[in-house]
Amino acid sequence: MKLFLIGLPGVGKSYFGEKLAKLTKTDFFDMDTLIEQQLGMSIPEIFEKNGEKYFREVEAKVLADLIDQKQACVISTGGGTPCFHKGIEKMLKHGKVIYLQTSIEKIKTNLSSNNEATKRPLLQEDKLLDKLNQLLAVRESVYKKAGHIINMDQPENKILDEMSRIITF
Repeated sequence: MKLFLIGLPGVGKSYFGEKLAKLTKTDFFDMDTLIEQQLGMSIPEIFEKNGEKYFREVEAKVLADLIDQKQACVISTGGGTPCFHKGIEKMLKHGKVIYLQTSIEKIKTNLSSNNEATKRPLLQEDKLLDKLNQLLAVRESVYKKAGHIINMDQPENKILDEMSRIITF
């Protein structure tokens, strides 16, 4: 079985995906990292050189490739993955989907604490809170199609306990 983690950039998909994969002794895949490796450039460079439309096409191909793999795994998706090229429908058909949900303020803190916002093409604006609110307004209806929602405003061990209860590899 595949477990897909979805949510806004900075919510903790990669962080918790890696921890969950270790706990369950399964492989972990970070889609953004796979895209960067495949194209030999960073996500901001891809956006700058080829545009968002091209990035979304590559992202859809990487998702399809991960779905086609036979192994059980944990997959950290990009924030927009569920929202383009019927991503959410494909994920729901081929695994379990968990929406990691938290406040915009917490995401801003997460992104600001280690300058992560500078690595994210859609969050390059000075008004980070405004941009995050815009993304959430557009994406939340898709995110809520996930089979499971986890509130990320709780201690890490409780988040991992909730994730572990959802999966049965």
